[in-house]
Amino acid sequence: MGESTAIVHAILTIVGVILASIFAAYVIGRMGYVNSVLSNVINSKLEELQTNIKIVAGFYNQTQGEYVIYVKNVGGIEISEADLYNRSEVYIGPYNGYPRMFLISNITSSTTASIVDLDGDKVWSPGETIVIKVPYNTTGLGAVEVKVVLPSGAYAEEVLPG
Repeated sequence: MGESTAIVHAILTIVGVILASIFAAYVIGRMGYVNSVLSNVINSKLEELQTNIKIVAGFYNQTQGEYVIYVKNVGGIEISEADLYNRSEVYIGPYNGYPRMFLISNITSSTTASIVDLDGDKVWSPGETIVIKVPYNTTGLGAVEVKVVLPSGAYAEEVLPG
């Protein structure tokens, strides 16, 4: 009986070591996945924190029938125009009134705002100002409230003359 007990203990020890190795390999593999997910989340949040804009000026262009807004990238990262199209919004309306939303797009319509990249490189670099044109009639209105919202959630709002 002593030999069979020793053999059973040896087999159980080997099985235990194999199961522990399989479990350790699984845990180490999942740690890589968790590390990757956490890195992506941290990088995304860091990009959000580095994205900042400021509305520096705006006026109503009666000749064109549109509101012209100058917005400066005061953050730390570049933003491509392609990232802005169909994912960024401009809200404009009477001060303390109900705003109307315009989607920034490269397709011109009465419900979309357009971008003019002053240096033409299609990248909104830190320190650079772009022009946003919104087909919004402010005739007869006093001050207007303007809010520009980027895909990252960063926004700028300002009260400008009508």
